[in-house]
Amino acid sequence: MGFTSSRGHHGVIAHEPIQPLPSPGVRILLTEAGLRARERELDQLRAAKHRLVGSHEAEEPGDVSIGSPVGQALLGRRANEGVTVSRPHGRTRRLRIVSVAPPT
Repeated sequence: MGFTSSRGHHGVIAHEPIQPLPSPGVRILLTEAGLRARERELDQLRAAKHRLVGSHEAEEPGDVSIGSPVGQALLGRRANEGVTVSRPHGRTRRLRIVSVAPPT
């Protein structure tokens, strides 16, 4: 299972599961290699950073344009806030802002 990450204005980071999480009490069996791979993925997610940038400045992986639906939803938000982003076909996506850092 993976997570999507979005970083917004001044370093806002948000994570959302790509796949639904299993129900409580469900056991998930992994091999040692599978466990190590999930631990590496989690380490990468904890270090993931995204920048909220102008529409013509998005150049690096992790840059989020302020003109995008995600960028618009993140503008002016603070750590621990939740935002809802409208997606194509009427779907929505809920993001939680993990932290905010000044621009570098």
